[in-house]
Amino acid sequence: MFWRLIHHFYLPKPVWLLSISFLMLFALILYRFVEVDENKHVEHNYH
Repeated sequence: MFWRLIHHFYLPKPVWLLSISFLMLFALILYRFVEVDENKHVEHNYH
């Protein structure tokens, strides 16, 4: 099923690498925002 989808939506390797790196960057930014949000909550708890 999964391989069939990959063969159906075949992309060149540079496009795959670019999309993967973009997803990694997006996940990292999202993680940073969540981390900062948690730190704010911790600060409020201390105060």
